Amino acid sequence: MTQADLLRLHVSGLQRSCIALSNAAERFLSHSSATAKALYNLAARLPGPLDPQADAESPQSVAQSLALIHSARASLSYLTDAGQFSDLGLRIAQGILATLETLQADFGPLLRMDARRSIRGLYVIIDPLVTAGRPPEYIAEEALEGGARILQLRDKTRDKGLSIGLAQTLNQLCREKDALLIINDHADLAAAVDAHGVHVGQEDLPVESARKVLKDHQIVGRSNHHAKEALASQARGADYIAVGAMYPTGSKDQPIVEGPPLVSAVKRAVDLPVVAIGGITAERSPEVVKRGADAICVISAVGLAPNPRDASSRLVQAILDAGGSA
Repeated sequence: MTQADLLRLHVSGLQRSCIALSNAAERFLSHSSATAKALYNLAARLPGPLDPQADAESPQSVAQSLALIHSARASLSYLTDAGQFSDLGLRIAQGILATLETLQADFGPLLRMDARRSIRGLYVIIDPLVTAGRPPEYIAEEALEGGARILQLRDKTRDKGLSIGLAQTLNQLCREKDALLIINDHADLAAAVDAHGVHVGQEDLPVESARKVLKDHQIVGRSNHHAKEALASQARGADYIAVGAMYPTGSKDQPIVEGPPLVSAVKRAVDLPVVAIGGITAERSPEVVKRGADAICVISAVGLAPNPRDASSRLVQAILDAGGSA
């Protein structure tokens, strides 16, 4: 393939992507019809004839729309750096870029709501210190194979420069299984690897500060020990509420304020998904699920289990048997 052929492919791909995103904006964003029309008109002004099939294409989800925006921006950057636009073409390219940025900002909150609705079932914290000597990647993969819907990377002892490779690996594993990856404490790391969000404690980075670092589609979870704290977390913009400890646990020094009854109190107080954490086992899961927990969070119950996949499967089944969603 010649350089000229490659450039034509990029222009054609950019045009098709813009038209597809115009259709997606009409489909998913009721308030963005003007933006959708503007993007279509700009795409029609790119060099080359309009593909007659392009108008029938459209991403099937908000996530696909965001991925297509990233692809279109990459093609736009390549063509601009290659000097392929005239002065008029450059103005069109700048208009396309500005419109793509508007759509990205509009799509982001929708994807954030999708992630919030996905807080359910088994939530496993992956801690390199809680693996019984096995690679954390192994624990993560086995947990997902066992049915975990959410993983959280908690890496408290290493520099973020060393954690980022593990975060990227876990993010890929989660996306392959349509699961969520949450990063503990470090909003900048969550943003860098495009994880689904970050989890903070009462004394960690405030929710509103984390929002300034995260992308529009990323969520923030927050730990709580009282219903009053949960209400404050919701008011500050958290996307889910973690409550605990439910039972005594050696994984983390967490006070047991009310135990399982706290789940009921928090469910009555907030309109967000509630995650129960602390000393939960397959045998104890039914009590917290019946109290209203949307998800149960474990660390050592999977990380230290002889067979993490089987341990995860038992926890998922316990959630289902108790009437929960997994």
